[in-house]
Amino acid sequence: MSIKNEEKIKRRITFQLFKNKVGTEFHKRSIYKINRVSGEENNDPYRECKTLADVRQVLLTVDKDTLASLFSEGFDFILVKIDKRNLTSQQQFFPDDIS
Repeated sequence: MSIKNEEKIKRRITFQLFKNKVGTEFHKRSIYKINRVSGEENNDPYRECKTLADVRQVLLTVDKDTLASLFSEGFDFILVKIDKRNLTSQQQFFPDDIS
């Protein structure tokens, strides 16, 4: 069984959500190679990141709305893990990081 080009995932992003210092939930998001609606190739904002500071800056710009909505649900902090071909980057965010 072959995977169609539009079903290939460029990057997986996992948000581990903590309440009272305990990881309680996960929120997962994927960036697919091809946009299913328009048929165009999706842009990967993390592709040009060279350092952890670059990754953090992209998260604070591209995923700021996602982080804000998760903090509005009452989570203490969020650990974000970004995967691509077994290369992993993790960042920790607190509510005052997105203000």
